[in-house]
Amino acid sequence: AKLGAVDNGIPAITPTFEVDLIRYRAGSGLPINVPAIELLEIGAGGGSIARAEFGVIHIGPESAGADPGPICYGLGGQRATITDANLVLGYLNPYFFNAGAMQLDVHAAKTGVERDIGQPLHLEVDRAAWGIHAAANANMEKAMRIVSVERGRDPRQFSLVAFGGAGPVHAARLAKSIGIPKVIVPFGAGVGSAIGLLRAEPKIDASITRVLEIVPESHSHIADIYLKLKQQADRDLLRLGVDAVPNWSRYGYLRYQGQGYEIRVDLPLVSIDSDYPDGVCRAFHDAYARNYGY
Repeated sequence: AKLGAVDNGIPAITPTFEVDLIRYRAGSGLPINVPAIELLEIGAGGGSIARAEFGVIHIGPESAGADPGPICYGLGGQRATITDANLVLGYLNPYFFNAGAMQLDVHAAKTGVERDIGQPLHLEVDRAAWGIHAAANANMEKAMRIVSVERGRDPRQFSLVAFGGAGPVHAARLAKSIGIPKVIVPFGAGVGSAIGLLRAEPKIDASITRVLEIVPESHSHIADIYLKLKQQADRDLLRLGVDAVPNWSRYGYLRYQGQGYEIRVDLPLVSIDSDYPDGVCRAFHDAYARNYGY
């Protein structure tokens, strides 16, 4: 499962992301310093495998994927997954899965859930399936709090857009648990990522690292930085064959002196003159207060 935030139509952006993470744990992968949409990935997809350890149900990060997939697919999967649990609970129609292109095996799903979860924890099959469902919800709820409350976003001011093959099954209960007032399940939710890939407008991010103190005298340095970045973005747009008039935005990663971590700050789209550093400082103070409350 992947979770992210979209504020006023703009997705949250991170200046770096990690590849080859170990068990989805932050800091365990290789950081790449390029801007990317901020997504928190957890092992809670439909194919995520459930297991019982020390009397507790754990979900993922191992996944059966689509091939062999969950036990109920009948393609050779041998371990109970979230999809198997949702089928046992009646959230999925076994006769109209994948628009009727395949039929799910309810009996096989029940057998797998009972064997992997029910017997080790001494639970009836329905209770075992509910435990898998609830454990997956708990994992997703924790991730939702990270991308909302812990990023200075009030979830009561947002709607939850549920997409993916299994996302809408869990959406209403997740929204209720964190206080999100509305759930949106778009048409074609199961292939939402593919639609977005094909329909998204092209976007160019040009960035450079400069350690700079924001003082009135620094406006000429700021102007020079953004001129070079704009020229780089113009070249990339020309290379991509984009002939539409682009919309521009400016941002920087700023921190107070002595701090070790920066926050992203949207900067004013005005002429960069001697007053510009004051506007940058105001934008930073506002962003800092939103993130940390002071």
